[in-house]
Amino acid sequence: MWKAIELIALAPILMFALVSVAAERANKTETADPQHFNIEIKSGRPQRPQRPIPKKNVTQSADAVSSATPEVAGQPWSGTKDVRILQIDRRCRMTLVGNTRIQLAEIAIPEPSRLNGQEGEIGIVTRDYVSGLLKNAVVTIDLPTGTVPSQNIWPVYINTPAGLQLNTYLLEQGWARHIPSATPTVYSENLKTAEQEAMRERKGIWETMR
Repeated sequence: MWKAIELIALAPILMFALVSVAAERANKTETADPQHFNIEIKSGRPQRPQRPIPKKNVTQSADAVSSATPEVAGQPWSGTKDVRILQIDRRCRMTLVGNTRIQLAEIAIPEPSRLNGQEGEIGIVTRDYVSGLLKNAVVTIDLPTGTVPSQNIWPVYINTPAGLQLNTYLLEQGWARHIPSATPTVYSENLKTAEQEAMRERKGIWETMR
């Protein structure tokens, strides 16, 4: 009899304890082990951008301007413009609103190939880097007046909102080769210098250069 009374008296206390434990477990957040995110990057290979381009809260103004700009001397536009990269293929050729196609000017990213050894591997990782950086992003691109397209693809110079001049950056890291333009632009000298510095420091594809 007394044991039954004691159990009845203890019931609210036990219930409160169980509810407190459940609440504590529900509010407990699990901390990810940083070791799960450690990625081994071999020498000369690209890393993810430190300041990625924001892909959310993008206004529609870039789309509207891209499709409404009149042609100048046969070009879809002339000078700098903010555009959204809708698609990018494995060769880093990009598609904008209005089906305008562009690619990075004055550079050549190594072709991914088993025959190319480390250079081919750098080509694969570089293409993944560029694709991840630019796809669905809004960037500022420069198409100088008088630019000539190749297979209806316009060579451009791409600048990110974080202030990264992408053409130059890829050359600085040794992740691409400089292909001089037949009609030099304000970027050409910097691109040439960037490649020479990468060669001198043996970065990226120049690591095994003799």
